[in-house]
Amino acid sequence: MLPFLFLLVLFVATHTKANRPNKTSCRYKEYNLEPFRNVTLTAKGKTGGKFEVSLCGNLPQFCVDSLTHNKIPGQVFTYFGDSNNSFHCWDVLVLPDVVPASQKTPDGLQLVYSRRGDAHLSCDVVQVVATISCQRNASSLPSKATMTGYQKGCSWYFNIQSSHPNICTPKLTTTDDDPSRVTTTTNGPLQGVVSTSGNTRSFLGIPYAQPPVDDLRWQPPRALVPHATTTAASSTPYDATKFASSCWQQGGSFGHEDCLYLNVYAPVDQPSSSSSYPILFWIHGGCYVSGTPNADLGNGTALVEQFKDVIIVSVTYRLHAFGFLGTNALRHHRHKESTGNWGIQDQRMGMRWVQENIAAFGGDPKRVLIFGQSAGAGSVATHLVTRKSWGLFSRAVMESGSYTDWIAMDLQGSEKNWKALVTKCGCDKEAIVDEETKKKKTVACMRQVPAQRLATLAGTLNVPCRDGCTFAPVVDGVEMKEYPWHLIAKKHGRAPNVPVMHGSNLDDGLLFVNMSRSGTDKDLNVWIRKMYGEKNVKPMKALYPLNEYPWEVSSPLTKHFWVADQIETDFAYFCGAHRTSYAFTNGGGYPRVGSENASGTSKQHGDGVPVFQYRFAQKAHQDTTVLHGDELPFVWLEVKHESVKEQPVVAQVISTLWTNFARTGNPNHGVALPLGTPVFPQWSTKKGGDQVYQLQEKIEIVNGVDRARCQLIDREFLETFGERCLPCTVEDVNCN
Repeated sequence: MLPFLFLLVLFVATHTKANRPNKTSCRYKEYNLEPFRNVTLTAKGKTGGKFEVSLCGNLPQFCVDSLTHNKIPGQVFTYFGDSNNSFHCWDVLVLPDVVPASQKTPDGLQLVYSRRGDAHLSCDVVQVVATISCQRNASSLPSKATMTGYQKGCSWYFNIQSSHPNICTPKLTTTDDDPSRVTTTTNGPLQGVVSTSGNTRSFLGIPYAQPPVDDLRWQPPRALVPHATTTAASSTPYDATKFASSCWQQGGSFGHEDCLYLNVYAPVDQPSSSSSYPILFWIHGGCYVSGTPNADLGNGTALVEQFKDVIIVSVTYRLHAFGFLGTNALRHHRHKESTGNWGIQDQRMGMRWVQENIAAFGGDPKRVLIFGQSAGAGSVATHLVTRKSWGLFSRAVMESGSYTDWIAMDLQGSEKNWKALVTKCGCDKEAIVDEETKKKKTVACMRQVPAQRLATLAGTLNVPCRDGCTFAPVVDGVEMKEYPWHLIAKKHGRAPNVPVMHGSNLDDGLLFVNMSRSGTDKDLNVWIRKMYGEKNVKPMKALYPLNEYPWEVSSPLTKHFWVADQIETDFAYFCGAHRTSYAFTNGGGYPRVGSENASGTSKQHGDGVPVFQYRFAQKAHQDTTVLHGDELPFVWLEVKHESVKEQPVVAQVISTLWTNFARTGNPNHGVALPLGTPVFPQWSTKKGGDQVYQLQEKIEIVNGVDRARCQLIDREFLETFGERCLPCTVEDVNCN
């Protein structure tokens, strides 16, 4: 076998500089293969070997000569292999920086590489023919293009199939701009992927903070070291063509502790010189213990394809015990260091990344809408009252989670979680008299617990506070000085000049009623007493009469369960949304209890912002109720979802309202709504001004709320739930 080093010298000597135009370009006629740069495509050979091919630039790995052990770079390798799939590199068929001859084919492009042969191959001329064709059923990801290959004499033939738009819909380009490449301040160059339509570019799994592992567990997120801009253009881009890890889910079903990443979905076309694109920054829900943006809910491709003038950013953040486990044991200075709010701090770090880098994608850092559903909405609510987050966003949308009791937990409730986990992890075994030493050893022990074990054990905890999540942002006196619902009532307690759009679903509470769906009157009495106390059993039953039951006898829900559903929906969602509208419109305060006017006030602060309140009432496919989260397929334009297929106009209205709010801060302004869509009224403290926009097939504007119900709930909320973590009773299932 002729040594590879000699082969390399021989080929470089015969391949003159005159034959090599612009080595950094991978453009052939109208075909731009830049998205395939340094991507390894693999094919099995017919005799047990394999081939590796890079269509643009060198293969990222080397071919190691089995005789000399020299590492030889190249663009096409051939390997010997055996039945055990053990391979060793045999030859470099195409060496670095070789520019092939190119010609169009009916379905794509053909590249032909030729060189002199060698003693090893016994060929006067070695020829490699790579045919790249458009196949709509193939993947659009460059790394997942399919390839087959075979050798015939002194020629090697490779057939590559891809649905990447640069193959299927090539465009003539005269510059070196590549829409799948972008250079950021923080991360340097990124390699993304372009959608099959050619309209959307996605950059997935971008790190926005250092991995929160080892000693960084239960620490604020640490910033990445900024990429050196002097070498950004020439360095190998970060692979942003696939999702990174999700954060550990409570129960340990999947995830990773190294999980602080975000995804960006942006138009391929650059914005006009006079205006950049607004950003919708998504915070997923999941009761602070589960969820991921690496799914259909969080994939912004459909929104970018539809509107072509918005950028979607979705972020991962630490969950349950990793993100919201608060205890004084984890801080040295109680009045200076936060505890239990790592997940909120992660989200904020993601927002900072947007401020520093989104302009590279064509985004406008001054027009950032933060939006979320359920715990994501609760997170948005937290950022609106946390001064460290102010200035990082300019609009806010909360879907089923605005300022109700489960969006925060006091430190006492969080300490219960810490103590329970310490015991379950076996970190309370050492008998140490000195409390400070004991605390340090306990924390050190907890940081050594394997991440999956900690996630699994977190799933065995009970809920520490009645009607709440197992974990939540913590009122620690530093990050969150008071409960969020108290802060919005204070003068200057909310982010200034940030318009708000928020709302709830018709049956938001149904999934969270701890009562049989075939419940009886006795069951309802027990449930009300357990949740709200004996004094409220009769008043609540009077306010929610059984004769309002809207369905036929064939409904799977009894009238008594339906009453519990309505009470829970009002308590945990709808009446809280009303308090939110009042406080943000009025500049603080609560609706006046006892007033016939829903907008009655005890104090006018005068620094209110525009507020738009909705209620989602479009029934899901073949269902009689409108559950928590049912609006999400409409927001994200999930066109394959059965409910969206049945009501595409509702999806068009909702997605337009959300994106218009990002554009202008007013859901009515921006892209025109479908013909006949009513104007979304701004909420007002004036009489009759508390209007709710009811989203359904035929949109309605509902004037006012049931004040008698919300007054009772507001009083109970403020006097009981709104003051502390209300301990569960012995009758509560899965509650400490």
